[in-house]
Amino acid sequence: MGLGNLLPQIGKPLMVANEFLGGCGSFLPGVTALGKRDIPLAAVSSTRLEDLVTVARVFAEVTKPGRTPAAFAPRGEEVYRQTFPTPGDRKNREDKVTLAGSSEGLRRWKESTFLIVGAGPPGTERTFLNGIKAVPISP
Repeated sequence: MGLGNLLPQIGKPLMVANEFLGGCGSFLPGVTALGKRDIPLAAVSSTRLEDLVTVARVFAEVTKPGRTPAAFAPRGEEVYRQTFPTPGDRKNREDKVTLAGSSEGLRRWKESTFLIVGAGPPGTERTFLNGIKAVPISP
């Protein structure tokens, strides 16, 4: 959202896009900050290109009378929400994972060593619950 300070000032319809899980750390607070400044925008966060294209098609409506940036934003959100699945449209996939019992799970944990990012002095192995080993590393 580096352009987040420049683009809203031009007063044009604005769409902010994010590839889901590809930038959510800056996307969510950036969109929130623009909203707090009363900057109308349509925000799209999806891994599906067709969602972005669907909302981008709303730009074609800006030539219609009364289509201000303020009118564009809710229309973009409305169109984006139409790409969401409706309740009941999805069926659960069969889960073929066989879960180990608690004794077996604990045995596997004891045979493993976990890396913990940023907690404790790096490289020093520590033993936790029931013999589970962990080694802190630097981020």
